[in-house]
Amino acid sequence: MPQARLVENATGPYRKPRPDMYTALLAIALVAILLAILALWLEMSVYNFEFKGGPPVPPVTWVPAPGPAIAVMGQLPAAAGAIVEDGRRT
Repeated sequence: MPQARLVENATGPYRKPRPDMYTALLAIALVAILLAILALWLEMSVYNFEFKGGPPVPPVTWVPAPGPAIAVMGQLPAAAGAIVEDGRRT
């Protein structure tokens, strides 16, 4: 009989959930986003909705690292603390 009650309750009327704290937080977030959009619109209207460039930035230049650009296999320097072939640490 318990299975019959579960089916009977599952097919019964559905009660709409009541608004809770999370619904209120969602509404507050929506209002905050709308106020931010309004504030941005008002700020941009001061500048006639024109975007101007920022201050000039010097170009980034690439400086090569000191030392040889290509290392031959077997001649790579050992990392600090690495174990070399004879079993001692560097």
